[in-house]
Amino acid sequence: MYFGRLYLVFGTLLCCFLLCFCDVTILEPTHNVFYIREDFTPGNIIFTMKISVTTADPLVYTLSPNAATAYIDMQERTVEADFKLSKAIDFNSIKQITFNVTVTSGNTDEASFVINIRPLNANPPTFTPSLQNSKVLENKQRATVVATLTCSDPDVGGATCAITITSGDDAGLEKFRVAGNKIMTTNVPLDYETKTLYRLIIEGTDAPPSGSVRTGTMTLVINVDPENEYTPMIQGEPLIKTIDEDFLPGEEVIDVDATDNDKGNHGQITYSIINGNTGDAFVIEEDSGKIYTKRPLDYETTASYTLTVQATDGGGRSSTTSVTISIRNLDDNPPVCFPSHYHQVSVYENITVGSTVLTFNCTDRDSSLVDYRVFDDDHFYMNGKELQIKKSNKHINMH
Repeated sequence: MYFGRLYLVFGTLLCCFLLCFCDVTILEPTHNVFYIREDFTPGNIIFTMKISVTTADPLVYTLSPNAATAYIDMQERTVEADFKLSKAIDFNSIKQITFNVTVTSGNTDEASFVINIRPLNANPPTFTPSLQNSKVLENKQRATVVATLTCSDPDVGGATCAITITSGDDAGLEKFRVAGNKIMTTNVPLDYETKTLYRLIIEGTDAPPSGSVRTGTMTLVINVDPENEYTPMIQGEPLIKTIDEDFLPGEEVIDVDATDNDKGNHGQITYSIINGNTGDAFVIEEDSGKIYTKRPLDYETTASYTLTVQATDGGGRSSTTSVTISIRNLDDNPPVCFPSHYHQVSVYENITVGSTVLTFNCTDRDSSLVDYRVFDDDHFYMNGKELQIKKSNKHINMH
């Protein structure tokens, strides 16, 4: 028992000896890592250091490295020292301040400190560019990339932001969706004939480590390009027209009309005659489909035309139709006779009545029927094509 008491006394004396030997000790702070926001006010205290000292010697505080003194102001007060922020900080410029503090009074004690800067969410996310144009073909399959967006937040060192479409799509039948930083088509097909342009408002939301979230927006203009889905449809078939053969060149004969349900260039129709235009008699106006006579018509040469007209849209699809143009015959050709216009015939004065003096062979391009008449009906008469004697009593000249 005495030995135990002696050991306790010896230990106490040793401890006192050691405390007396340690002239200076840093008591506080008990931790060495601190956090401040980048909007921390210069001049405010970050932390206070407290010292235990057993000597009358003055305390000497040293802060290192010198670079830390640009941001940290150390103000000593005997056995305490306040560490203040000396100037405004920007998270984009500095994210951490590290420094050492040495306290000397007879002996020396030292501590290391880390001050981490938390960013202030001062800036909204930014899209580059803020207005972007894109285009996509109608009926494009699902998950086609329409646009790739660039969104960053200067507060968090250029980190990406969460992207959403806030307006401009078809509510309930959305045509677009977000996948990361890409805008893609959904399984609802785009239809150029219904809508040719979408103006999407895109929102980016940041995720700050502290403070409230902020948002930025951009506009994405998407032009829907058409596919040539439809073939021209010709109206009003069958197309039949009858005109007189004296129709003048340049007169309108008939109008071929076709429709195409495509919009834009794919719905523009041009017309052409691809067959049946014998003698190049007709011409078609390629934009309107109106057919005009190009040359004089002649029933006796061509009594009917069957034109093949083709309607072609801007994407190359085409339809054809037959246009029948019948020519109405007019009496526009005189008979042609053989013998020709003038003949001189001599007959005996005693020629028998009813004798044939001359036989005519006349043709008419307008008709197969030719009517013959004689003007000197005192001596002659026509019997069909034959000129015959009605009575005979003199020399007769005929022409």
